[in-house]
Amino acid sequence: MIRPALQAQPSFSPVDLAKRMIYRRAVEAALWGMPIVASDAIRQGFLRDMGAKYNDIVYFSKPADWKFQTTTPNASTYYIYGAFTTQSWKLPDIEQVSTH
Repeated sequence: MIRPALQAQPSFSPVDLAKRMIYRRAVEAALWGMPIVASDAIRQGFLRDMGAKYNDIVYFSKPADWKFQTTTPNASTYYIYGAFTTQSWKLPDIEQVSTH
């Protein structure tokens, strides 16, 4: 069995480790934040540019082009979007809910 030559492990100073940690956190923030940014951009366009209101459904009748400004456009997808609100929903008082 052939063993690979052992390589010296890199040694990082506390300052290097702190810089790497900040960099990784920035990358993770960008990756985890992308879906919410995309959702908000679509919602804003839905309400502002298309003139839709909450509880409307919008159907894109053709695939997206360069004007469809979202973080992950797909040029072969027909999008359907709806923005819904629960603000007008009436919920029962907790005392009126049966526990059976």
